[in-house]
Amino acid sequence: MLFRSNFAYELCVRRVHHPDQLAGLDLSRWQVAFNGGETVRAHTLARFAKTFAPAGFRPEAFLPCYGLAEATLIVSAGHWSGHIDDRDPAVSCGAPVTGQRVALIEPERLMPTDGEGEIWVAGPHVTDGYLSGDSSELFGELDGTRYLRTGDLGRLRDGELVPTGRAKDVIVFRGVNYHAADVEAAALEAAGRTGRTAAAFLLES
Repeated sequence: MLFRSNFAYELCVRRVHHPDQLAGLDLSRWQVAFNGGETVRAHTLARFAKTFAPAGFRPEAFLPCYGLAEATLIVSAGHWSGHIDDRDPAVSCGAPVTGQRVALIEPERLMPTDGEGEIWVAGPHVTDGYLSGDSSELFGELDGTRYLRTGDLGRLRDGELVPTGRAKDVIVFRGVNYHAADVEAAALEAAGRTGRTAAAFLLES
């Protein structure tokens, strides 16, 4: 098992310029390749799988997951299907683990939504709060159940969680919401191997 972020997998791909660099590397026994900590990109998974296939890496080993420390790390996880939808760059992070409940809430109205919303989490894995400071704003109530407000946004697709970004990182431009991470990913995609980092933000005129 190995836990890495999408950035780390992308960095591995960027560092390999020729198959000879993989000589002596055997990834054939790698059964669970976690990917979490930030939005998981399908193209990153595909590129990594293709680049490291000569070393025996199997795409089905990828396990995109979503979690946070306040939920004892893991909320949901599921092996990658291998499907790439260019219209939707986010990857499913699987179904919630046993005992964990997930709800999507409209941040402004604090009402459940069938579309993109803030990810709320409840269950025995969730912390009761922090040792210092008032943590009441981190929680909300839904149907009599106390939920942790993660500050992350996501959607549910066939019962599986698809995280899309941080609520505080949404850029509103001409009435349309954009995730900063999506804009940054598009910029890096266009730059190719020459692209190192990207940052998206809105300048008020």
